[in-house]
Amino acid sequence: MCGGGVWIPWPDRCPDRECALAGKHVASRGGSFYRDLGVMLALILGVAAFIFFGLRALSGGAEETTTLSTLSAVSSTTTTAVPTTTTTAAPTTVPASTTTTAPLRAPADIAVLVLNSTGVTGLASVVSDQVGALGYRMLTPGNYQPVLEQTRIWFQPGFGGEAIALAAQFPDALIEENQVPDTEANIVIVVGNSYQA
Repeated sequence: MCGGGVWIPWPDRCPDRECALAGKHVASRGGSFYRDLGVMLALILGVAAFIFFGLRALSGGAEETTTLSTLSAVSSTTTTAVPTTTTTAAPTTVPASTTTTAPLRAPADIAVLVLNSTGVTGLASVVSDQVGALGYRMLTPGNYQPVLEQTRIWFQPGFGGEAIALAAQFPDALIEENQVPDTEANIVIVVGNSYQA
């Protein structure tokens, strides 16, 4: 407001300067507004950078490790050029590593027990006869409770390969380490409702 209560948008041009500036804050001249704006923006950017890099340092770069391991798991054909340094060293001999696979035991050397977990009477005997016809040493078949939906082939430690070979006769079977440890059987077949002759 200037002079008789008239508002003037530029108070510094008011002839009655004390009246115009009473209770008002007016920026000083000389571009200090832009200087103050620049300082404020620099401070905001500085605080944001400090927070970003501080959080990154606290996380220990875990994000980069996860990304790199994910990328290497996805594609094994990615090649990264790494600067190398040539160093001459004395020749060394590294023994070749060999992997030996133990041959599977003959069916006659494997004791197999067939248990029936279905409501079909005599199913364990039928399946036991079929497996015995393949040359396996069969134990007296029996029943198993509770009823299992999926046929199981359980094996004693060291008979995993033989259990997998026998599972070819039971494509619906789930192969697991033996759940009936007090039996003389090396492999136990528990016929479930999923079994189809």
